[in-house]
Amino acid sequence: MRRGRAFAPRKFEAVIGSEVAEREHMHLYDAALSEAENTARHAVFQATHGMPGPNDVPDVHKPKWHVVGILQPTHTANDRVLFIPFISLYAIEEHSYGMIAQAMMRRVTTRRTFPRRNCRRC
Repeated sequence: MRRGRAFAPRKFEAVIGSEVAEREHMHLYDAALSEAENTARHAVFQATHGMPGPNDVPDVHKPKWHVVGILQPTHTANDRVLFIPFISLYAIEEHSYGMIAQAMMRRVTTRRTFPRRNCRRC
């Protein structure tokens, strides 16, 4: 980690690659500043679907992620990536079905699925 810290697993926080930070002029979120000031400094971002063209209107999600860490340059794909907690993706209103599906899968796999044996030793 060049600067900052790892993201909290259940929050809208992100760790970004060194190239992303440089190319997009992004900075670490500063809790001493307002949300608007952090947004102006590019310490906050919102997710979109795909890469909209110059004349396209992007499909921007409402939640905002705070940049809490910037990685050291590694000269790998990690330099060009935004890392976010996977769970925060499903917390987006339009993606909530994924959380429901995961909860249902966990319920099914944690239930006792094997019949009991009628054996005194089992």
